[in-house]
Amino acid sequence: MLGSTERRVLIIFIFAAVLIIGFISAISLYTEHNQNISAGKKYNSQLTELSLKLLRSQLDELSIITNDYAKWDATHAYINEKSNKFTEANFSLSSLDSLNVDAVAIFDVKRNAHFINGRVSNLGDVPFEEHLASIEPEYRRLTQKGVLFHDSSIYLFVSAPISTSSGSQPSNGRFIFLQEIDVKATEMVSNIIGQKFHIISSSVKSHFMPINNHVLWKLVKHKQVVESHSYIGQYLISKDAGYIMPVTIQLISAREPLNFGRSLVRTLPYFVAMLLLPCVMIYLLRSHITRPIRDLIDWLNQVDGSQLAEELKPFKHSDNAEMGDLSEKFSSIYNNLYQQHQFSQILLYSISDFIFTVDHQGNIDYCNPAATEWLSVSANKLYGQSFEFLISNKSQETPGPSNWLYRAIHSGSEYSGISLIRKFGEQEEYEWMEIQVSPMIKAADEPMGALVILRPKADYSS
Repeated sequence: MLGSTERRVLIIFIFAAVLIIGFISAISLYTEHNQNISAGKKYNSQLTELSLKLLRSQLDELSIITNDYAKWDATHAYINEKSNKFTEANFSLSSLDSLNVDAVAIFDVKRNAHFINGRVSNLGDVPFEEHLASIEPEYRRLTQKGVLFHDSSIYLFVSAPISTSSGSQPSNGRFIFLQEIDVKATEMVSNIIGQKFHIISSSVKSHFMPINNHVLWKLVKHKQVVESHSYIGQYLISKDAGYIMPVTIQLISAREPLNFGRSLVRTLPYFVAMLLLPCVMIYLLRSHITRPIRDLIDWLNQVDGSQLAEELKPFKHSDNAEMGDLSEKFSSIYNNLYQQHQFSQILLYSISDFIFTVDHQGNIDYCNPAATEWLSVSANKLYGQSFEFLISNKSQETPGPSNWLYRAIHSGSEYSGISLIRKFGEQEEYEWMEIQVSPMIKAADEPMGALVILRPKADYSS
């Protein structure tokens, strides 16, 4: 059976636990959702960059093939003396298909076309002679790679200078291969990355765009859309000068929707803990708080309100942190009350005597009405004043006030005697007084003070 305190604490604890766990779970789910979306978008961008690298590898492979044909002695000889047998044997449509090449073009150094063939629509409209127009002169003698935009299609192109296998003869033309980035090429990339990859041309005219190593191209995120089961990213390719290539790259990557069941399983330990913690809470509450409080109440009930006992029995939970501190504090208060009770009894029988109590520093912290009347000073003004400052001893045979207080406070011994006393404010008037000084313990954790009683001896003579 739960007590009222236990019940209230338990209700507060369960309410707080449900509120905190619910809040943490909601924040956790929200954070996880955002992190998953952010990670999915980042992964989509990384896959797009990987896809472009795969296309770049196709361009590199095409470059190897192009340079091989450009360095044939037969190709070099063909520029000097045309031979249909050479082109039919090596660059027929079936030969191009076997090379996975869509078109071939051979030009001399004056940009005159010697041979063009391939499976490219409107091949005659391709401006082959202009493919080096945007290349700086110092780079035109090198192999050039890039893309061709033609009839809404995109082609990889490689243009290599024609020379002999030994390289002893100067270049006498350019050899060009074209390879379309068609559905087959994008499906190959899609199969490698495991996602859907598309590349779409937005060019309205046929033109070549070289991709040189000395020019920095970078992928620019255009738009990313999050759908229930996928991330759709659209990207552009820009040059260091700010030019945007007329293509749109789209990559659709799979998205795993938020699994509330899995999230619930993750939060299940929290709810199990919420069920177990109240039991632990009740046990600890009862062991360390409510039961010690009940015992403290029973312990306090041993004190009869109408009569003060000389001592209290020890509290059995005195080592129980706050309960122990509370019992010690009550004991201290009780002992102070008991001493005040004893002190009040003394006052009843010594009302005409001058009574002072001083602390461990010799400062007054109490005086009775007779003492204030004798000194002609109010009690409030006396509190905190040095007792030695108010009283002086003219007798040579007896010790002074400092000696009385030292014996009581530091030695714990009593003093009694008769001395000729002068009070503060009097210059010549002295009177004989009987003096009693006793040590006084105020509390266990406080330094010792002293009780001083002065009794006038008008009939005394030395």
